[in-house]
Amino acid sequence: MKRLAPLAMASLLLAFFASAQAGADIRWGVTISGGTTPPPVRYEPPPPPRNGYVWVEGYWNWNGSAFVWVPGHWLLARAGYEYAQPHCPPGQRKKGNC
Repeated sequence: MKRLAPLAMASLLLAFFASAQAGADIRWGVTISGGTTPPPVRYEPPPPPRNGYVWVEGYWNWNGSAFVWVPGHWLLARAGYEYAQPHCPPGQRKKGNC
């Protein structure tokens, strides 16, 4: 009986540590982004004007991992609003944000 006690204790400790290891789930994630700049602007010839619509030029959009081209499209004009084409805020192009 005295020999079984240390064996039983060792088995319990082994089971405890094995279950503690299985329950530990630690994950690390690191995102490093360099000065990735968008490709050159694509030229899209604007279509003929449409009454009641504004043409939105295409532009490069960052999707979190790469730049993707968003093609030009028609946007319904809203009364009392003036549309400005997408642009890069001052100083942001040098930082690689546009």
